[in-house]
Amino acid sequence: MKESLIVDNEIEFKASVPYWLLFRLSIVGFLVNCQPSEPFLTRYLIQDKDVTEGQLDDLVWPVDTYASLLFLLFMGFLAELVSYRAVIMVGLACRQITRLLLLFSTGLMPMQLMQATYAAATAAETVYFAYPYAVVDQELFLISTITVRASAHIGNAIGSGLGQILVSVFHVELRTLFFFSWGFTTLGVCAFTLLPYPKSNRLIDQSFTQLWVKNGPSAVLSDVSSIYHDAGQ
Repeated sequence: MKESLIVDNEIEFKASVPYWLLFRLSIVGFLVNCQPSEPFLTRYLIQDKDVTEGQLDDLVWPVDTYASLLFLLFMGFLAELVSYRAVIMVGLACRQITRLLLLFSTGLMPMQLMQATYAAATAAETVYFAYPYAVVDQELFLISTITVRASAHIGNAIGSGLGQILVSVFHVELRTLFFFSWGFTTLGVCAFTLLPYPKSNRLIDQSFTQLWVKNGPSAVLSDVSSIYHDAGQ
């Protein structure tokens, strides 16, 4: 009787897991992170974009660092005030702009702008990682977190490995790799447009942003304080 109950529960769990939805959520992260060009970015900018190594260290890479700090501070608030889907779409658009700048512009200022748009895109990716919680049931939060996060890391690994093989074995030009990356990014945008809209505002209704809007910053500080107080007990 006990074994039969366990089997019935396993069948019910497997039937309740929306594998097709999880695949659609995961494929977006896989595609936008599958970038064969990433291992060769520095070499490409120096060889093809008239930027010196010193300029990269002093004037290009720091743009991503400081812009990421700025965007990360406000991206979550913006997602809850506007919508998660809209912020993710803006982030995907920034990825497209990043790819276009890498392919069709030259010089220091366009490469600095490229790093700013990339920072906005990666900041919006944090909102994408929260998106599954708005479209799946609560009991599936764990498996959706695992699949979406894993797909992004797998995309990074496969993209980098593919780029290395194309360059080392097939002697593909670096610029061609950036066209491949643009193609993967575009497929990721298309895949996201096919995702379902959030079921409800259950995440937003419980957020610090909404608490701030309704009751002010003191209510947020009080709530945060109570969380740490409870955790310490």
